[in-house]
Amino acid sequence: MFCSGIGAYGFSGPLCPQASSLGICHIILYQEFNFSLEELISTAYQNYADMKLAYSLDEVKAHMMDFFQARLRFLFLDSGYAYDAVEAALGPSLDRILLVKTRLEAITVMRHKPEFEFLLTAYTRASHLARQAEGNEIDPILLSEDGERELYEAWMKIKKMVVRLLEQGKYREALLRGAALAGPLDRFFTQVMVMVDDTAVRRNRLALLKDIADILGELGDLEKIVRE
Repeated sequence: MFCSGIGAYGFSGPLCPQASSLGICHIILYQEFNFSLEELISTAYQNYADMKLAYSLDEVKAHMMDFFQARLRFLFLDSGYAYDAVEAALGPSLDRILLVKTRLEAITVMRHKPEFEFLLTAYTRASHLARQAEGNEIDPILLSEDGERELYEAWMKIKKMVVRLLEQGKYREALLRGAALAGPLDRFFTQVMVMVDDTAVRRNRLALLKDIADILGELGDLEKIVRE
């Protein structure tokens, strides 16, 4: 249907695309299937390789991911999860639906803990400036001030733990580890001027913040969380 150019909306009944995709989401979550949705879509698309299709693989993939995102949003909200937590969990990636649910549960459990507030502060401050970064390659030699050296050293330790926990699907533990960066980040912003005239130093400081924002961003789009 998506490949042929026929819209997915305007249909009703138990076999309509909306109902079918909701059923798929329920099965994935109930059976705890952990597979790549994008790879599944790609494989399905290849089965129509001999046909004249209205859309390219990238177009179909983008359309279907948006479609599944809407179904998941409905499913989670209908299950009683908070809207901002749902949006935060959907933010980083929809590719593995089971991991979206894992992120959502972790955010829901952790959001009322003091540590989570620290993490929100750290992530928000880093991500705002990180948007101006040209990359995330950090040159330790250019770290000249105490505040940035402290942040870099703390982040290198925390980053390893967060990445390992994310690979293991332990999002609650990863959130707690990420929160430990709040102190060094606060001192960094107090002691260090990021947007200095020296181009190399400025780029390096932005790269450090981008690296932090990119990794912590895998925990969820935390800027979507409504702070109490």
